[in-house]
Amino acid sequence: MYDKLASSWVSKFVGWAAALLILFMPFYVENQYYLRVMMMIGIFALLGLGLNFLFGYTGQISLGHAAFYAFGAYGSAILETKLGVPFLAAWVITLLFTGLVAYAMSVPILKLKGHYLAMATIGFGLIIESILSQWVSVTGGHDGITLLTVNILGPWLSQNLYYFIVGSAMIALWMLNNITRSSVGRAHQALRDDEDAAEALGIPVKNYKVNAFVLSAVLAALAGIWYVHLSMVITPEVFNLSVSIQILMMVVVGGMGSNYGAVLGAVFLIALPEFLYEFKDANIFIYGLIVLIVLLFFPKGLIGMVEAVLRPVGRLFKGEDKQNSFGQLEGKRGV
Repeated sequence: MYDKLASSWVSKFVGWAAALLILFMPFYVENQYYLRVMMMIGIFALLGLGLNFLFGYTGQISLGHAAFYAFGAYGSAILETKLGVPFLAAWVITLLFTGLVAYAMSVPILKLKGHYLAMATIGFGLIIESILSQWVSVTGGHDGITLLTVNILGPWLSQNLYYFIVGSAMIALWMLNNITRSSVGRAHQALRDDEDAAEALGIPVKNYKVNAFVLSAVLAALAGIWYVHLSMVITPEVFNLSVSIQILMMVVVGGMGSNYGAVLGAVFLIALPEFLYEFKDANIFIYGLIVLIVLLFFPKGLIGMVEAVLRPVGRLFKGEDKQNSFGQLEGKRGV
């Protein structure tokens, strides 16, 4: 009992402290480059959290997640620049449209399993990428779409975009933590471990798979909305197959079945290349080598490595709690 209480107290303290430091980073970090990297981490954290819930908790692999990422970016950009829709309405319409497409797609596609499901999602992603490239009159083709964030969102919102991007990633993390710890989350994990057994226990397997797919797609679309307003230009190359693989790699490297692992994967795969640019031609080799080492020596991913570091701290607090409790008991006996 002491071990659980201590580890819970330590994890909560570390979590809140890290969240506050990250959220209020603009107050003590003036370098805009570092703030932009943090915003990109927040965007990819949304992507990783969504895919982790679908793959890590529900066991449904997707290699076309960049398509929903593109829905958010292109949907909001087209509505705002070409149709003149106010940004809040454009965002709501984009998220609802993405959810409907994900629902319509999930009903037939989630009947597939394993590599067949992976191939189907790859096909969907390639179709969306082709549409973005060929439908020049709407998407701009390879020239893409350019928008001025300050004109669309206004000066205040565009200058404080950091808080909305990072804050939405934190809210998504909090929401998914609550879901995965609930009975719904346990049902998703049962589905991941053994779909037939979960169905035999009365779990509505089809509904849970569809819900997970829609939720992950909506989070990816939200990430796309933030991305287009941060970068102010989008092209089809930003949403190709390699991006879907990068999102999957974040989940695997961070630790499948862990929401914090998905966030750590985003930090690792976005921030690490930024620090390897000075190695010039060797940066790709070093990057791949580090990823390979993590996969080989840390089967649970980065979250497993962090837990291994924090475990001795939890034991330290466990020892202090036992000593305090023993002292209190001795005092009561003396009285």
